[in-house]
Amino acid sequence: MYGKEHSSATMADGTEIPEHVVRRCGEIIEEESIDFDWKKGDVLFLDNMALLHGRRPSLPPRKVLVATCK
Repeated sequence: MYGKEHSSATMADGTEIPEHVVRRCGEIIEEESIDFDWKKGDVLFLDNMALLHGRRPSLPPRKVLVATCK
């Protein structure tokens, strides 16, 4: 969300996160990212409390099934 008009990410004191910090975070995310070689029928479970997760652009069809629990 950095650089967006309504960014929700700020420093603890409410100030804007410096651009160099955001850029370095992006570099670290790329360095630590893992790509999965998806095959039909694959399922992936993620622990939202332990991981930073996202996705890269993909081609259709894309089917997302989500369940949340405690």
